[in-house]
Amino acid sequence: MGSYSVYDDAFENRFDIPSGYSPTAVERFWKIMKGGEQNEEKRYARWRSGQDKCWRARLPRRIERPAISLKAKSSSQLQSRLFQLPLEVREYIYEFIFDDGTVRLDVQEKVVRNMEPYRLSLLEPQQYLAILQACKKTYVEAAHLLYSTNTFMFPDLTTFLCFERIVPSLHWHHIKSIGIAWDYEEVNYDFQYDHLPCPTNAKSWKEVYREFSKMKGLERLRVDLKNCPLSPYQDSDFDLQQPLRDITIPAVLELFVYGKRKALAAVCGCGCAGTEGRCCGSETLDQLSLEYDSSSPLYLAYFATHVL
Repeated sequence: MGSYSVYDDAFENRFDIPSGYSPTAVERFWKIMKGGEQNEEKRYARWRSGQDKCWRARLPRRIERPAISLKAKSSSQLQSRLFQLPLEVREYIYEFIFDDGTVRLDVQEKVVRNMEPYRLSLLEPQQYLAILQACKKTYVEAAHLLYSTNTFMFPDLTTFLCFERIVPSLHWHHIKSIGIAWDYEEVNYDFQYDHLPCPTNAKSWKEVYREFSKMKGLERLRVDLKNCPLSPYQDSDFDLQQPLRDITIPAVLELFVYGKRKALAAVCGCGCAGTEGRCCGSETLDQLSLEYDSSSPLYLAYFATHVL
């Protein structure tokens, strides 16, 4: 078999490789191999497109109807002792009920192949929600406090986008504090994020950050990046953090990065004494320099960015 003695007969017959060496045979062999790779890429692209469509089809439709405002007509409910009190006193009562809580949400079914719409659920029962269901008048007077005084925590992008679509725009802009998590293990960071289907690719991540930027009342945003890879210099990791630089709405931006063995410490690129991750007096997020920091037993790196 000459130069092709390392190949067995089955391999030669499969790819139609002649026993004698020739440049033409080698070129034909690589052409066949390259064609197989292209077919695999096409099949994967079709699968990814199907996954994206299925995921988006399960998201709830956006609510177009306006929220009930204070000007809405409702019964005076004067038979109730609560509504016999002045409005200012009732507002103090409502503020006490909704004082700085945390609302943790999640979707009940995350299997992509399931075609049923996503359904949101509360991870922890919230007793104060009962007052909003008591009557229309209490809802009209106190609903905005549910959104403005609580921190809404989302374990993934799907949960956030479901919540964003079902909340009326008036109440949506009352929200002041949000927390959201991104788990590197779920997206399998060995692949480029742009090659993954929704909601585990960079496209979905940037879509969520665009929604953050539209929130008029947002004052605090917490982002948790979990199970980060050991190398902080992967292009895909920088792409994932790039949308953080474009957010100008929150007064405070908090980023928590959790590594498996070592954490990534984020510091201002110019070394100024200002807030980490941003130069003093600057309104644009500077390029971050990421370094290993193994001193923390929790392997946790944190920086807070104050938007001026």
